Amino acid sequence: MQMQIHLSRSDIDFIQDNMDRDVVELALDKSQSPKNKTFLLEQIRSRQKARHKLPEFFANPNIIFPNRLSLEQSSSQLAAEYKATLFSGESFADPTAGFGIDFYYLSQNFRYCHYFEKNERLSSLAQYNFNALGRANAVINQMDFADFLRTNKRKYDLIFIDPARRAGAKKLINLGDYSPNILDKPDRLLSIGTQIMIKCSPVLDVSLALRQLKGVRDVICVSIKGEGVKELLFILEDNYNG
Repeated sequence: MQMQIHLSRSDIDFIQDNMDRDVVELALDKSQSPKNKTFLLEQIRSRQKARHKLPEFFANPNIIFPNRLSLEQSSSQLAAEYKATLFSGESFADPTAGFGIDFYYLSQNFRYCHYFEKNERLSSLAQYNFNALGRANAVINQMDFADFLRTNKRKYDLIFIDPARRAGAKKLINLGDYSPNILDKPDRLLSIGTQIMIKCSPVLDVSLALRQLKGVRDVICVSIKGEGVKELLFILEDNYNG
């Protein structure tokens, strides 16, 4: 079923009026039966999860959230805001952008910001949401990582990569198992990005990753409110030999 990429006034009112209700109970409530009730219930469930994880997105009634998996895999607002403190410049690209939380916060520090995502639904959602958030410098592209590497002719100040780090319920500990495989064309990646930031799972084998990657300048462990390491960030720099 094609995901709805629009919220009407009545949709927003229904979501806001029922935000604190149990979603299962609401699903069984026959007195509350808008024609797109399944979609609206999904939005309420997602908003309940995003209330603390993504407070800025939660606070905007026009935002449409993706499916549960995409939301769970997104960075929290705090983690994304932290990453945004690390970089600034003219141009920035995110070739694995997904729901676009990291892209949104990183894009605040760059003039030209290019979002790439192979999933048509997520890229359409990003276009809608960034318009709702007033992110005018976001250029949305529906394109996969391989095509981005093959066709790109620009040199970016920063490329941010957030590959998929699970195979079913299993967390992957080797960069070569991530999707996309960022070890496939490492020289090409550094040729189009002055700096590369790669978001990795906290269970990644760091020693192995350091041997696999070129130009690693920093490895950053991100923890939020003392809850343990949530992300590992590998910062690569073109021509770095330190």
